[in-house]
Amino acid sequence: ENQNVFEDMEDVGDEYNYSHAEHGLRLTTIDAKAKSQLIERGVTGATLKITVPFRLPKRIASDRKRRLSDTLLHTITSYVTLRPGARRVDIRTEVDNRAEDHRLRALFPTKIATNESTAEGQFVVLTRPMDHPKAEGWVEPPLPQEPQQAYADLTDGKQGLMVINRGLPEYEPQKGNRVTGGPGSTIALTLLRCVGWLSRGDLLTRNDNAGPEVPAPEGQCLGPHTFRYALVPHRGTLWDAQSYRLAYEHNVALKAEVTSPHDGELPAEQSFVEISDPGILMAAFKQAEDRRGAVIRLWNTTPEDRKTTVRIGFPIREAALVNLMEEEPEPLAVRDGAMELSLRRFEIVTVAVHGFGE
Repeated sequence: ENQNVFEDMEDVGDEYNYSHAEHGLRLTTIDAKAKSQLIERGVTGATLKITVPFRLPKRIASDRKRRLSDTLLHTITSYVTLRPGARRVDIRTEVDNRAEDHRLRALFPTKIATNESTAEGQFVVLTRPMDHPKAEGWVEPPLPQEPQQAYADLTDGKQGLMVINRGLPEYEPQKGNRVTGGPGSTIALTLLRCVGWLSRGDLLTRNDNAGPEVPAPEGQCLGPHTFRYALVPHRGTLWDAQSYRLAYEHNVALKAEVTSPHDGELPAEQSFVEISDPGILMAAFKQAEDRRGAVIRLWNTTPEDRKTTVRIGFPIREAALVNLMEEEPEPLAVRDGAMELSLRRFEIVTVAVHGFGE
């Protein structure tokens, strides 16, 4: 209920940090008259086109303390797609931004009572508290916005909501329903931060400059934008539901190639790499730097030590654990194209395989 409501606030910050104004103005589309149209319905799924008008102030005032009363009408269009049997709702949102000095976010409220959020980082999954330290005397107090890679998640251990994103690295977990004002918790996904300065020294969220105080007009992000994200309601935690796998399936989609009918040697079904443990994911499959064979990079996405069997779908002669520079090999036993690996919590492992194509 009330998913993908849009929120807009002034942003008097810079390219380092967001900052609200002394006299802030928060706007949402909760009361906007949206138009919906079913534009696709078939065996592959259904897509609903939803158009929402959103009138935004043109920019902030010259004193940077408030937003102008002059407004520009924006149209935000979202395409919401559901596929048969899918656990994921895909959303593509389009907007032609003509306003300056503002932050546009999509809100995803829940009834989940929690004081923390979980999000993917760089080869790690981090759980963070929503309550921050008071940080009295800090040069840069902590901000409620958090970084993310592929997803952010809220759960109370019984149920949860994951918001997947493609290239949107900021979210804010919030206590309460930020759309209706009721209980629960909310994920606010940042779509646009529009600012005109590389750094400024007058932010309300930071006590000094973070870099050179120079104009950055292209930081206003004027023009058309397309955002892709998805929702995954789930039971238990993200590890219980394995919903993180849906994030990678969303962000690295299958590509189809059309070809003419012809004979071939491959079977009807085949995996080039099979990993027995669903908590172990492949982060890379590439040609080795020495051009001898291939390199497979795996990482343990869970907070637990795991063991897994990795099976290669083509003939290989040998395999070895190597470091990230593909050096210092430690031979691995290979039996019928399979090898056994042990990974510590959030560990990255690189495997070099040789023999195929020789």
